[in-house]
Amino acid sequence: MLLLFPPNAVLTSDWLKEQGYSLSLMQKYINTGWFERIGEGAFKRKGATVGIMGGLWALSQNITTYSSIRIGGRSALELQGFGHNVTMISRPIFLFCARNQIIPKWFIKVAKDQKFTVIRTSFFKSIDYHKQDIQDIEVPISSPEQAILEACYLAPEQQDLEELSHLMASLTSLRPSVVQDLLEQCTSVKTKRLFLFLARKYNHAWFENLDERKINLGQGRRYLVHGKLDQHYQITLPREWFDAQYTPF
Repeated sequence: MLLLFPPNAVLTSDWLKEQGYSLSLMQKYINTGWFERIGEGAFKRKGATVGIMGGLWALSQNITTYSSIRIGGRSALELQGFGHNVTMISRPIFLFCARNQIIPKWFIKVAKDQKFTVIRTSFFKSIDYHKQDIQDIEVPISSPEQAILEACYLAPEQQDLEELSHLMASLTSLRPSVVQDLLEQCTSVKTKRLFLFLARKYNHAWFENLDERKINLGQGRRYLVHGKLDQHYQITLPREWFDAQYTPF
C-alpha cells in the first residue's frame, strides 16, 4: 500500500481513508514511526523531505475540494520548456486556483522553502491542464494555451511585458481549437486583447485558425502602459512592440 504514492508526497487523512486506511491504522503508523504528522489531516513518510510538489500532489488527489489548483502562468510555461527556463528557486511559482479556493495550512508549511504566489481568479469557466512529472512527482499544470493567457492576465503588475513577449514568440505550436475555446470563455477583456495582439504580431500559424468574431473583446479602450494605442485591438502597449525590427530580449 505504501508504494502507491511518491516517497516525498504529502499524505492526507482523506486520501488515506480512500485507500483503505482506518483512523486506528493511521494512528498505529504514527505510533510506530512510519508516519510523521505535518499538520491537521496531513502526514509524510518518516524521513521524507516534502516540499511544494509533494503538497501539490496531495491536493490533486482530492479533485472535489482542490480541483482548480495548478501551476500556471509563466511558471507553467517554463516548466514545459518555453522561455528562459529560469530555476524555480529564483522566482516565485504561480499557483492558480478558483477565487473562493481555500489553501490548507499544512500546504503553506511544507512549501515554505519555495517561493510561491497564489492567484485566485475565475476568469475562465473551465481550465485546460494536465499532470506533469516534476521532481519525480506528478502535479497539475496548466497547458501552454492556458498558461500564456494566465500570463497575459497577470501583466503588467505581476508579469513583465518583455518576458511575456518572449514567451509568446516561442509558442509556435499551440492548438488553435483549445486557444479558441479559452478565448471564447475568458471574461478578461484586457487578457484577450493583449494575447491576440502578440499572437498577431508574431504571425504564428495557429493564429490564422482563430475566429475573432466569436470572441467578446468588449467596448472602449484598454490602457496597459504609457505607450502607443493599437487601433485594431484598442489597447495601449509599449511603443517598441510596434517596431518591425523589435525582437524580445
